[in-house]
Amino acid sequence: MYKFPFHVVKLIKALESHDYEAYVVGGAVRDILLGKNPHDYDIATSATPEDAIGVAKEMGWQTIDKLGKNFGTIIIVVNGVGMEVTTFRGERYDRDSHRPAEIWKARNLQEDCKRRDFTINAMAMDLRGILYDFHGGREDLKKGILRTVGKAKQRFEEDALRMFRACRFVAELGFDYVDEKGKTISFGDPKSEYFMLKCPVFDTSRCSGLSLDRVKAEVEKLICGDYAGKGLTMLVGSGLADARCYIKKNGEISVIDILPELRRLVGLKQNPKHHFYDVWEHTLRAMDNSPEKLVIRWALLLHDLGKGLPNVRDLNKEGQPRDAGHENESARMTAEIIKRFNYAPKLNRYITFLVAQHMRFAAFLRDDKNGMKIEHSMLHWLRDVVSQNIFRHEEDMVAGCTDLVKVYLADMGATVAGRDHRIMEEGREIGAHLIQLARTKMPISTGDLNLAETDFKKIPEGVNLRNALAYLVKRVQAGDLANEHRALIQALLNKYERIQREKNGARKGKTNKNNSASGGARRSRRRVGTGAAPGLAEP
Repeated sequence: MYKFPFHVVKLIKALESHDYEAYVVGGAVRDILLGKNPHDYDIATSATPEDAIGVAKEMGWQTIDKLGKNFGTIIIVVNGVGMEVTTFRGERYDRDSHRPAEIWKARNLQEDCKRRDFTINAMAMDLRGILYDFHGGREDLKKGILRTVGKAKQRFEEDALRMFRACRFVAELGFDYVDEKGKTISFGDPKSEYFMLKCPVFDTSRCSGLSLDRVKAEVEKLICGDYAGKGLTMLVGSGLADARCYIKKNGEISVIDILPELRRLVGLKQNPKHHFYDVWEHTLRAMDNSPEKLVIRWALLLHDLGKGLPNVRDLNKEGQPRDAGHENESARMTAEIIKRFNYAPKLNRYITFLVAQHMRFAAFLRDDKNGMKIEHSMLHWLRDVVSQNIFRHEEDMVAGCTDLVKVYLADMGATVAGRDHRIMEEGREIGAHLIQLARTKMPISTGDLNLAETDFKKIPEGVNLRNALAYLVKRVQAGDLANEHRALIQALLNKYERIQREKNGARKGKTNKNNSASGGARRSRRRVGTGAAPGLAEP
């Protein structure tokens, strides 16, 4: 028997002690049956929100009126953990594509489960471990299939977000979506493992009534799923990627595209010398081979969008397709899409950086073959990145380079090179080298210098500390000074002594009554030169 966490047991027992039914429902039950640990637990109960709030107050628990009387859901916090508690309910939908127009209290658990989206989410379990499965959800879990509760057409007409949730569950679980009565098409290359013999064709007309926030949340979970490639195949093949949703900004509502740019990649051929797959399958394989990190998955989804466009594609001398510089066009399109999805500008710049630079390692190798050592090429590139103000601190750039290496390896692994262990190992070595250089030889801010607070005591009085540290950062970036505290302090002392000698020489020249006019001019030029150097002294 499954052992529920203490806060779940406590809440359900409290409700049952007041003669209310209470069950764990939905995703938690599904995960339990799959042998996973649920992230959270939702409770369905015969108690009304007012009844549940009364029980919580009696127990001294905090309550949050999440949707309240309108939707029958509150949050009860037990031992610091919040759980959604929803009254058994039925619902009717109208114009809104996600929120019910009418909700009423259902008579029992069975009627409540009838309103849910998919059979695998329509199960309940009590504290004794007894499973309540009215729609064959457990059997569908065993078969690895995703089916709606009742007619799919009706479920999706009620709530258009359920279509996106279907793609998301396919991506998370790797299940096959099944609707024997719905319209389907075969989608993709029949030779590909991503081929869908029966891809659903959804009616996306109600998607424009979905908010971007809702759609984006599902898309994020989809692209970060263990089977993202499979979920994306269904998203594009079903027509959902071509659909539109709405966004509300500054009180104004506008309808926007979701991801129509993806469909063009399906079947887009590449040079067989370097690629086994078309652009679409290459993209899916790269994503499935990468860490489940949102920025990496977004970058890989969009990294080849520029391929095949008239201003990018041409043919090489063998007559094979070539997309030189596609990363620049992909980066431009990425910036537009990430902005459209209403991400913060900082995140937009970061994902666009990963896309724009995903071919950088090929450039490092070309430089190496042309006589420029890889380390020199990498340092030159890192200096350029620093000048673009993409990262504020060294640790940020190290993280950026680390993610870029992961994008590069996933991308390369989905090409012909992916089957060559030697090439892949070389790629990992080059990536590790870049990360090490970013960590040790390219400080961005003065806080990245390898200096301790005690080191500042060695700096002579009268030195402008801010100017001094900026001077050290520039020298380390230029590659002529190690980011090591003894070397840094010694470089600063040497510079200070040189400035002092020049100043003393200038003062001595001023007191020499026999100086000629030309000598005075030379001293004047010398003073200008020292002032244009680092300016370490206080004014």
